Amino acid sequence: MEEVRPGAGPRFTLFLAIVTLIAVGGALWLVFNPAVRRQRALQDEIRRYDTELAQLEQRRAQLQSRYDTLLYNGEALEKEVRRQLGYVRPGEVALIPTAPFDISTRFDASKIAPLERAPWITVGLCTVLGLLALSFAALAVGCVLESRPRAESG
Repeated sequence: MEEVRPGAGPRFTLFLAIVTLIAVGGALWLVFNPAVRRQRALQDEIRRYDTELAQLEQRRAQLQSRYDTLLYNGEALEKEVRRQLGYVRPGEVALIPTAPFDISTRFDASKIAPLERAPWITVGLCTVLGLLALSFAALAVGCVLESRPRAESG
């Protein structure tokens, strides 16, 4: 009499094939189903909005703290009013800068001719500088090669 092993028959093989097909089909459905892709996109959008909401709540908390400070602290309010509006107390001397330090006040860019008027100058300068750099590089390589000891052929 022949020994029968459980699960070795054609029915078990058919069962495994069906389970495998269902699993592969389910995986393909999850990957390629437009509704599932749409759900993932919406979940990503929700995460972005949650991040933005957290940042906005943090900013609101900062502004609320600043508001409370200005509302209940008279010295902080006075300092802010003085800073923003330039208020001074009677008898104080206000120092008002006539021109803030700004590079645009020291350097007038409008006096420089735009490059669009003479592009050949830019191209010419770049060409000359490039050739000059190549010449120096060739000279350096030549100096290095000359300083190397030569192998004597005999």
